[in-house]
Amino acid sequence: MQAERSLEGQAAEMDFAALLEASFQEDTLERGDITVGTVLAVDSQGLIVGVGSHRDGFVSRKDIERLGVRVENLDRHFGQAAKDVAEIRISAEKAGRRAKRLDNFDFEEIAPAEAVPPVSATDPAILFPR
Repeated sequence: MQAERSLEGQAAEMDFAALLEASFQEDTLERGDITVGTVLAVDSQGLIVGVGSHRDGFVSRKDIERLGVRVENLDRHFGQAAKDVAEIRISAEKAGRRAKRLDNFDFEEIAPAEAVPPVSATDPAILFPR
């Protein structure tokens, strides 16, 4: 609204060509900008899209095909992530059940065993038993 007032205020000082040029500069879209539009036409080259600007946008067929491939890849990755989460959930449930069984297990106090002296691998009694 303020842009309209500024254009109206300048109208007396500017000629029509300058006003037209100024109106194009107000809502310029640049390559790569993301906006909402309406498909106006479809042909063998791609889509012509009305984006509410003085010029229409164009989406090439290659860009559309590339988008399809990217969506398929993303779908495959999400599917793998869902599978991984399901497997982690199963493992967590199994670990939880095992932990419960260990909690229910009655550990007895076991007396420590007598220390057994280490045996050498070169001891003849081990190498040549009788």
